[in-house]
Amino acid sequence: MKRLTLPKVCDLANGQDVREVKVLSASSKDIEVVDDISPCVELVKLNLSQNSISSIDGFRYCSSLTWLDVSHNQVESLVGIQSLVNLSVLNAGHNKISVIGNLSTLKALKALILNNNEISSIKGLSSLSNLNSLVLSHNQLETISVKKLSLLTKLSLSHNLLRAFPNMTDCHQLKELRLNSNKLFSTIPSSIESNQRLELLDIGNNLLDNWGLCSVLCKVTSLQNLNLNGNKMCANDGICVEVLRDIPSLEILNGRKRNYYNKSVTAEMRTKVETVSSGTEIHTLPLVIDTPSSTEAYIPVKKVKKKVKEEMNSFEEMTLKKKKKRQRDSDALEDEFSERYSINAITGIHPAKKKHKEKSVSGVVSVSKPKRKRLKKDTDISALTDGVDFGTGQRPQWF
Repeated sequence: MKRLTLPKVCDLANGQDVREVKVLSASSKDIEVVDDISPCVELVKLNLSQNSISSIDGFRYCSSLTWLDVSHNQVESLVGIQSLVNLSVLNAGHNKISVIGNLSTLKALKALILNNNEISSIKGLSSLSNLNSLVLSHNQLETISVKKLSLLTKLSLSHNLLRAFPNMTDCHQLKELRLNSNKLFSTIPSSIESNQRLELLDIGNNLLDNWGLCSVLCKVTSLQNLNLNGNKMCANDGICVEVLRDIPSLEILNGRKRNYYNKSVTAEMRTKVETVSSGTEIHTLPLVIDTPSSTEAYIPVKKVKKKVKEEMNSFEEMTLKKKKKRQRDSDALEDEFSERYSINAITGIHPAKKKHKEKSVSGVVSVSKPKRKRLKKDTDISALTDGVDFGTGQRPQWF
């Protein structure tokens, strides 16, 4: 059994006096038991992640601690954590904790991370007035109260057993709320209107069957990222268009940017327009205007049909022009090829090359190009090499 003792602390701190150690990292050391290390009176940061620790008794009296990581261990209880009154960051994720006792003494706590545990009850959260990040995902919570957490900016409660939205009336600073993979089925409470800084909301994989249950989100003007995937309402193909119309501030819906839906709706609209009869009846189809802050507009199909037809005609006309030009170029090349080579190949007559003559311009004589000596058909190739034999390995002069 490996233990974290004071001599071990000294070794991990490179021989430093344990009374002066401020930062200690003992991650992934196969530690199972932590002895009393309260003599580390200056210790402010302690990392014990990735071990096999089951109790925090050994450092419960290190009152100077402000940062503690005991994630990925075998911790079953946080009894004694109340004595760490200066703690600002606590990460106890990926353990076996089932109940969280009273945390009201941890007034300085700003980040509480307890994901991937077996927590079914948690008390004393309302006393954590400085808390800004709370992560309780992958637990067994059925209810939770986050009242009076006025500084909370990030709240993750995904993968729990929640059946209703938590009351977040006092969470005026909240920016991210993750509630995916719960059992939410009721209407989103109107109190969410008070969260006018909310930018990200994930309520995917719940039991929400119609957009009417979420219509109050239209009043959250700061909302930029919304996930509804995995709910029954998403079986309706037009739900995304409706959501984008009702919430103009949205930039991302179900993990896709707004432009994705704009293009999809436009393509679908054009397909439908082609099937519309040429009668006088006017139908309306949805069209999302491709601007970040615009809402969905409805326009008559007649106008859309006319515009689509004009674009198609313009495209066909341009294509026809290009095709004719390519045909003309091809004919010209074919004529030239036929004239120069096909006829000459039959007659044996090659076009004569222009002879270069010396020209005199204002008394200046230009140098004429040297004439290349034409070889007869039966001339030996060795004439080009001035007698150098290919088999001797010498470099031919014509290279």
